[in-house]
Amino acid sequence: MRKKPRSPRPPASKGKVPASPRSRILQWIVPVVLVLATAGAFLPTLDNGFVNFDDIENFLNNKSYRGLGLTQLRWMFTTVNLGGLIPLTWMTLGFDYVIWGMDPAGYHLTSLVLHAVGALVFYFVLLRLLREAGDSNHPDPTALRLGALFGALIFSVHPLRVESVAWVTERRDVLSGLFCLLTVLAYLRVWDTRDGERLGTKWYLVSLGVFACALLSKSMAITLPVVLVLLDIYPLRRLRLSSPGRLRAIARNLLIEKTPFAVLSLACVGLTLAAARDNDALSSLSDVSLLDRVSLSVHSVAFYLWKTVAPVNLAVMYELPERLDGTTWPFVAAWVFVLAITAACLVFGHRLIALAVVWLAYLVMLAPVSGLVQAGRQMAADRYTYLPCLSWAVLCGAGFSWAWRKTAGPHGESTRGRSLLMGAGALIVLGLAALTWKQAEVWHDTETLWTHAAAASPSGRAHENLGEVFQDRGQLAEAGAHFERLVRIRPRYGPGHLYLGAVRAQQGRPDEAMREYEEAARLMPISAVPHYNMGLALIAQHRTAEAIERYREAVKLVPGYANAHNNLGMALAELGRLDEGVQHLREALTLDPESPGIHSNLGLLLARQGRAAEALRQLGKAVELDPGNAGIRNNLGVMLVRVGSYDDAVVQFREALTIDPRLREAQVNLDDAIARSRPGTPKPR
Repeated sequence: MRKKPRSPRPPASKGKVPASPRSRILQWIVPVVLVLATAGAFLPTLDNGFVNFDDIENFLNNKSYRGLGLTQLRWMFTTVNLGGLIPLTWMTLGFDYVIWGMDPAGYHLTSLVLHAVGALVFYFVLLRLLREAGDSNHPDPTALRLGALFGALIFSVHPLRVESVAWVTERRDVLSGLFCLLTVLAYLRVWDTRDGERLGTKWYLVSLGVFACALLSKSMAITLPVVLVLLDIYPLRRLRLSSPGRLRAIARNLLIEKTPFAVLSLACVGLTLAAARDNDALSSLSDVSLLDRVSLSVHSVAFYLWKTVAPVNLAVMYELPERLDGTTWPFVAAWVFVLAITAACLVFGHRLIALAVVWLAYLVMLAPVSGLVQAGRQMAADRYTYLPCLSWAVLCGAGFSWAWRKTAGPHGESTRGRSLLMGAGALIVLGLAALTWKQAEVWHDTETLWTHAAAASPSGRAHENLGEVFQDRGQLAEAGAHFERLVRIRPRYGPGHLYLGAVRAQQGRPDEAMREYEEAARLMPISAVPHYNMGLALIAQHRTAEAIERYREAVKLVPGYANAHNNLGMALAELGRLDEGVQHLREALTLDPESPGIHSNLGLLLARQGRAAEALRQLGKAVELDPGNAGIRNNLGVMLVRVGSYDDAVVQFREALTIDPRLREAQVNLDDAIARSRPGTPKPR
């Protein structure tokens, strides 16, 4: 039987370029320039610290990630602390702890290295895409390499990348981005190794495996299978509309190829949504309506593209307003822009296939964070551009490559046009790098970050965090000013009124504090905190009976509120109701057995009941839990004097004065204990 002749293989030159001397030089120089430029633009991040924007909770107050032992790995593969199952991101952070401890410079260095490596991988991806899109019979290797370099630099040194690189919590962006780019690079190798209709299995499995790593780093990679299909359309040209029969055969093969990718994406979507529901991270339709979500989504598409072109006034928080009005000009302009681009792609897609694919890829990659699924208070975030804006970097690289070829002389020699092109490209890259350097310095510390955010974009969150910074420093006037701005921007935000009330209480303005607490209680009807804070303010005004009612309301709303039980017990004792007071303090101790303050308070009440032995046990436990607390040691010393243990009391009073030499009460008690311990001193009654 005669064998059917095999179809000819694609030309060997497809995707390959002649290795001229200049090309060989560029082959080595270009990657080095890319990595050095990327690292140089982000150098200020190495001087930055952790910031009060999730870093404190995730790293400074979290010991679970610290290391790579079995305990830590088990936690990393089960926790949803960062909004999803991202164990590979946690593993890199655990590695940082092993190497650097809690030195933030090491964490920032790792993020920068990952970003620089990602930029390098993107360069090779872009180089291959430009080769596929160009003329394979007459390739210009210099144009290809310079175009790929320009596109990679537009991505890597752009100021929109700063949030992903400079914010330690967003390690997931740079790691997932690196794995996504490696997925595409391996997928392009699958196309390299095709023979007829046989798939390059090795590179396909590599691509699938790396894609799984991307999903385990951040769930935003879920749209990558759709991007691979778009690459099949252009520039790989695997899907053609010219032959319907051929199209059906290829579509069947693509379905088989992409199904494993789709299954992994769907599994990741399910895990992410479950984690978001558990953490109450998703906004309901009653909070943000479906129409508002569509408006937000369209606004995001235009907003990120505008910030790509004009990356100024970047902020860590572009906050969702209390009331969204989709008829204002930014939203109307966004609708007009998005519909115009989409219409142009539909009408002229056969002529502008590259633009159409870039536009679709941008929309697809942006979809998970565009606002359709709303989580948090942000309208937009710079970090959300890390993957979607790769599309525009590809277009920039293609444009530079095309311009390089068009400005060649009659025999391919350099011209003035090429010199101008190189100069313009260098100025663009240097300008972006300078803006990136400046934006990276914004992340130096919490105060700098939120001061810049408050100036760049009206944000209640910025004033909230700045208020906390100044309150911690004891700068109450500055803290109050920021909390006032917070409640003006977000008048229905209950915690803002709590913060302002607390500052007013610290400033000795109890009436104003009570007004803010009452407003917070109205806005937060199921929260016990406003009632607890009202109790504190009333105690400060010696209105003990009223404070007791507020504390009772707090424990009614949250029966497990240990501090409310503690304060209620002490307030009851102040009115002479010792038995009730002891009962609530015992309840508080059951809820929080490691609280030295509760042990100390219980000891004091037991002493007033004449139960000296129990009182000593509670006060001794309090000192054991908090040996550096001068007040608790003083209380223990007083109790020891009562039972006649003067020498032990002297020890406690001296320790208290060592801790706090200004504690006059301890000095008086020390003198009394020493006098009582001398022979002939009358014993206490």
